[in-house]
Amino acid sequence: MIAVLRIVMKDINIAAATALQAIDPLGREKGVKAGANIVMPNITPGSYRNDYFLYENKPCVDEEPEECLGCLDARFSMTGHKVIYGDWGDSIHFKKKDR
Repeated sequence: MIAVLRIVMKDINIAAATALQAIDPLGREKGVKAGANIVMPNITPGSYRNDYFLYENKPCVDEEPEECLGCLDARFSMTGHKVIYGDWGDSIHFKKKDR
């Protein structure tokens, strides 16, 4: 579905959410390879994570947010893509909208 959506709507943001990794250990990486351009790390502080337990097998629940950054860099270097930090994430589609 990500690949089809990317073909149909070339200029939108498509998220590779942690839910993809819950169903496949490489789910977020596969999402990026299929056309997703946003990665959603789990940055909720560890002491609050159990309050946001929405589905089984959620990745990174035993890591602190700081640990997530190195993990993301390593995981996504395997896809041939680079994680960019600090950039504003509006899509090209959003920027083209009439205001």
